[in-house]
Amino acid sequence: MARPKKSAAAKTNAVTEAESNGTPTDDANAIEDGKILDYITGRPVAENDKERVRQRIARALFHEYGLSVDDMEPDFRVKVDGSNKKIDIAIFDPGSEHNPENVRRLVVCQKELKLGGKGAYKMRDHEQAAKDLELLKAAMTACEECKYGLWTNGLEFFFFRVERTRFDVKFKPIGDWPLTDESIGTREVASHAKLRRADPEMLRTAFRRCHNFIHGNEGMPKDAAFWQFLYLIFAKMHDERQPHDKRRFWAGRFEKSGQLMDEQFDPAGQNAIRKRIQPLFDEVKKRYSTVF
Repeated sequence: MARPKKSAAAKTNAVTEAESNGTPTDDANAIEDGKILDYITGRPVAENDKERVRQRIARALFHEYGLSVDDMEPDFRVKVDGSNKKIDIAIFDPGSEHNPENVRRLVVCQKELKLGGKGAYKMRDHEQAAKDLELLKAAMTACEECKYGLWTNGLEFFFFRVERTRFDVKFKPIGDWPLTDESIGTREVASHAKLRRADPEMLRTAFRRCHNFIHGNEGMPKDAAFWQFLYLIFAKMHDERQPHDKRRFWAGRFEKSGQLMDEQFDPAGQNAIRKRIQPLFDEVKKRYSTVF
């Protein structure tokens, strides 16, 4: 009797769960040393610094963004400037054929950064990382129906939304991707945005990024950076206890000169964020005075 076929995500989850419980499985035992299971295809791939980044992103796309692994493909070839380039993860219109016309999102990964000792990595902005982003932008241009892009090295995350006109293609920096094909939301409804459960590994990555920004970009010693990060967590926890329409710890979008802008990438938007956060922070300092 034929056994039902498991999806790639189901295979990977089964092996991960079995390994965490100490239970051997045929799939787990079949993986050679130096290889890991690809979350998308379920096939063994060579384990290295870049692959570990790609696997974390693939898990997040499934668990956090609600994208099916059946609509993903690793090492997807896109013709850029006359030659085929491998793009680490391509996401297609649900249920469609995997071809450039059906690409909706693209991900380019680089090897994981090694931050040993007391060294701090200074997080870059989009302009400082422009050269690294060239391949992603070229591939997004070539896939004419592509809406979103992501470049990451496991610590830095650069998200884009594509805006196409008859004569031009523009790449707008955004703070994050929307879930599946939902809109990102506007400034007025950002506090009502649908929450998603963070993948544990990606949650650790987010904490690491925040701490590293305070330590590397702001120049604070590690112990001072830790306390600043702790204060932010307390502020977020306090904010989450408020009714949806009273929450202030978020970044959204607003209209400027007839265009929607992401607050965190515009000076006026950054001021709006500060006006929301500062009173919240003052409240938290009073509420948890023993910590602050």
